[in-house]
Amino acid sequence: MRRPFVCPGVGLLGDDRFVPTRDGRWLRTMVAGPAAGASGVSEASSASGAGGTWGGLADLVDVVRAFPHRRLVLVGHSWGGPIVRRAAQILLDDAHAAARSGSAGSGERGDDASRDDRGVTGVVLVDPTDENADLYFHRSTAVTMRLNRFLLVGMARFGLLRPLLHRMGEGLPTAVRDAAAQAGATAEAAAASAAELSGFLSDVRDLREAGWQPQHVPVRLVSGVRPGPREGATRDALIAAHRTTARDNLRVELVEATASSHLVPLTEPEVVVGQVRDLLGAARREEDPREH
Repeated sequence: MRRPFVCPGVGLLGDDRFVPTRDGRWLRTMVAGPAAGASGVSEASSASGAGGTWGGLADLVDVVRAFPHRRLVLVGHSWGGPIVRRAAQILLDDAHAAARSGSAGSGERGDDASRDDRGVTGVVLVDPTDENADLYFHRSTAVTMRLNRFLLVGMARFGLLRPLLHRMGEGLPTAVRDAAAQAGATAEAAAASAAELSGFLSDVRDLREAGWQPQHVPVRLVSGVRPGPREGATRDALIAAHRTTARDNLRVELVEATASSHLVPLTEPEVVVGQVRDLLGAARREEDPREH
């Protein structure tokens, strides 16, 4: 007998809407603010479990395409960082193709990429996975990843994962904290996370080999610079990697979250929101210089 479908946190962050994916699933989204003509923010915190580490990429693109928008900021935390990087490129390619198609029909030129990027206003990477960090290529990291895969599933099975996630959500409104812990601690969620970890390190290696040079879209890289408990050398390596990424990419601006380690969205949400607002404000001023 199938268990009834449970959807934690209904209505907590706005209207719940379900978006169909290209493979026949339905994605739950949370929509707040005016539905049409509004500045948009889409957030990806991790992969979805469907399709491994990159499963969330197709899902995110499907969600964005489902909501018409004038401005869009993609925000990605942790592995969500590489996901929104790739999503931004896919959406930019869509915008360029649409512009070329429209220009071909009108007889006008459509090769001005600086105007074709309106489908993506900006990208905010929040303490992202960064391929410039050598720690991902250490043998000890591979061992830790394998161990974490088994721990996740075991903790969920014995009811230990939910209190851990609840503790990590300190600072969130109680109802949101409870719903997040409930959703992330199921056996299905733990299995999905374990599946994602299995390909994580090889995917990071692929990112390093491919390189990254963002074009046409401004990027803010928020780096947590306060080491957490027992994090020391790991945090130092990630901070150094974030600084290297910003130094090597003219479109990337580094923003240091001085009171945060990895969980910047929980410890300094105002830093993330501030970057989103800055990007949207800059886009509005570019479109209409009279706006201040």
